[in-house]
Amino acid sequence: DKDMPSELKSLAAGFNGVLERLEISHQRQDAFNSDVAHELRTPVGNMIGATEVALSRERSKEELEDVLQSNLEELERLSTIIKDMLFLSRADQGETATNLSRISLAEEVRRTADFLDVVFEDCQAKLEIEGDAETAADRSLLSRAITNLLNNAVVHGTPGQTIKVIINRRADGSSSLTVCNRGEDLSPEQCRNLFNRFYRVSRERKNSENHHGLGLAIVKAIILMHGGEVQAECRNGLIRIGFSLPSVPDGEKQT
Repeated sequence: DKDMPSELKSLAAGFNGVLERLEISHQRQDAFNSDVAHELRTPVGNMIGATEVALSRERSKEELEDVLQSNLEELERLSTIIKDMLFLSRADQGETATNLSRISLAEEVRRTADFLDVVFEDCQAKLEIEGDAETAADRSLLSRAITNLLNNAVVHGTPGQTIKVIINRRADGSSSLTVCNRGEDLSPEQCRNLFNRFYRVSRERKNSENHHGLGLAIVKAIILMHGGEVQAECRNGLIRIGFSLPSVPDGEKQT
């Protein structure tokens, strides 16, 4: 306002900025609640439908066991979604990684990849690691982030390809890890949204229904808990998703 005293203009600008951020936060919360309702509705609806059909007439023991097995799978899916949501909620509340130790990123990638042998074999994918750097991190959290990155690259990538992990140590002592794979060509907007919760490039995307869209959001949360940053770049079908972590503090213990 032109009539506002100059000493109040900066205060008004700051106040307007706070209101704008609150509005954006409110919009994101509304969108998140809608996404949560949608994700939970599907498995709950599947269980209700299967149970109603099973109860519509007398069933054999084998038929009832099939229904129970189907419902168990949906319950496991619900349990995973709820656990991931609770983790993200704690991260939103400012929880930070505290149980830090010095970790070789290359060794951690190799160790994590061993647990994904079946996933790599199913997609006939191979792993190549270039470079190494030490970082200070909570091993269990870092392993989870790397697992999600590798799984995302293999499952949503081109079958039979080599997944390349590039690790660099920067001059300032920080480190970076980038997972590179070939996949469908993504637009700049789709690439920017990859770390958003419940985001899927498309419902028709390969294996979309088997994943609830929180994997990369959890990667982002874990890296932020360590004071780092995430990055995603998509060009001509080459997808590069990764993170950077701060330098290792002096005296950090080695495990």
